Amino acid sequence: MAISVSNIQPVQRGDQITAEQHNQIAALLNRLASISVGPGLELRATDAGLEISLAAGFEVRLPARIAAVNGAGGPSGLASDVTYDVRATGRPDIAVLPALTPVIGRPTKNDELTIHYAEVGDRCYLVPTPTQEGFKYELEVVTEVIEGAECSA
Repeated sequence: MAISVSNIQPVQRGDQITAEQHNQIAALLNRLASISVGPGLELRATDAGLEISLAAGFEVRLPARIAAVNGAGGPSGLASDVTYDVRATGRPDIAVLPALTPVIGRPTKNDELTIHYAEVGDRCYLVPTPTQEGFKYELEVVTEVIEGAECSA
């Protein structure tokens, strides 16, 4: 039987440990010692065990797609006229988030300019912030543009 964290049994003085058991324990300890985390995460050993947390100052952006455009009477108009329903990509645990107003990436802060709205299926991002109830999500759009503006790229 292979040794795992869940089936290590304590031993008493005088108990025999075979070379195979010793090697299995050594292999398990080596695997545990090689646990690492990727960018934006921190790993610390505490008295309670391993603690994995977000690194200080790390901002998570979840890829998402526009699921619906609400309030738009056409492909363009005033920023205040539209909100978006958004679905996080690859995250079935997050329900479609309804009626989000972009707070990042919008080409205008007020209604002084006409913008071309994002469209259903366009890529966008959700920036989650923990709250008492779970998470609050801010929407970052990348495809809204000022009406009539041309890209110089």
